[in-house]
Amino acid sequence: MRLPSKTEIERLRKMYPPGTRIRLIFMSAEPYPLPPGSIGEVELVDDAGNINMKWECGRGLSLIAGVDSFEVIPAAPK
Repeated sequence: MRLPSKTEIERLRKMYPPGTRIRLIFMSAEPYPLPPGSIGEVELVDDAGNINMKWECGRGLSLIAGVDSFEVIPAAPK
């Protein structure tokens, strides 16, 4: 798997800033994946383009855009 370019990483950082809430649809490359529907919060997008997450269940598995399936949970209106 190739690493994303700096431009792609910056795009991911803009799409998924810290605090973005995400719902997992499917995690493919993990031997012990989280179940679909798991909810977590973005901590950061690292220099390899991994989306580092803090999941409500306490795990800290990262997401890989284009490999794992997930959706952003829209922020509640204020």
